[in-house]
Amino acid sequence: MTNPESEFEKESEYIITNPPYSLKDMFLARAFEIGKPFAFLLPLTALEGIRRGKMFSDNEIQILIPNRRFNFANPIGRKSKGSCWFATAWFCYKLNLPKQLNFIELNSEEVKQEAMQSEARHSSQA
Repeated sequence: MTNPESEFEKESEYIITNPPYSLKDMFLARAFEIGKPFAFLLPLTALEGIRRGKMFSDNEIQILIPNRRFNFANPIGRKSKGSCWFATAWFCYKLNLPKQLNFIELNSEEVKQEAMQSEARHSSQA
């Protein structure tokens, strides 16, 4: 029997996800092992830690840091009452960004669109 995860890994060109933060080390290690370009939405505190720091340094991680916090929809689809209490960023690998740290401007319309897309994804999963 074929491992569906292996088939997915073979067919995809990029990995773009918001992994469960409690499993971020496992997701990062596997993504670096696969070697394909990726972008993971993670809390900025993911920069902490000796093992993760070595992973990031060895693999030349690049980061997209937005000027605002994202609004996340909770798993049952309810909107949050404002932005998330912690800052997040896109941790990127092999995406050929201009620098290792990239500060990006999000206008309020982009933030609203991101929240609507997140809500739509959660609604479709229900």
